[in-house]
Amino acid sequence: MAMFYNPKHWGDDTSKLERLEKETKLVMQMATLVKHDLTTKATHRSLRSEKFISLLNTQNVLLIANFKNKDQDINLRISKLVVKKRYVMYLLFSIFEYEPLIAQQYEDKLHELEQLALDDMNDWMEILDLLETLKNPMYLEK
Repeated sequence: MAMFYNPKHWGDDTSKLERLEKETKLVMQMATLVKHDLTTKATHRSLRSEKFISLLNTQNVLLIANFKNKDQDINLRISKLVVKKRYVMYLLFSIFEYEPLIAQQYEDKLHELEQLALDDMNDWMEILDLLETLKNPMYLEK
């Protein structure tokens, strides 16, 4: 994963890393806003609990710290961002599953996040197609 986002592997093309950082910013923003929404709008008691809100906040704070730490090794930073972003997204999607009224507020951000993820997926597919074509030049003609 780190090699996919690391600009040095793409001729100093920073577009993939910038996309990861944009995804991370969206997740951090949503987590911060959802944390406040849980205290006022959540209908499920377990999601309103101080323990769950504290978990979401702690994970978001760790994500923010990893995002801001640009001094560490780029591969380590990318790896931490990917893993922590996915965990915070897992928490957010769990909330959105049980709280549709809260989820409605974030439809635009979720759509933007989906588009960024699709761009990542397209880049991955191009890499896989290239590898398959290198192994078998007739691959794309099937």
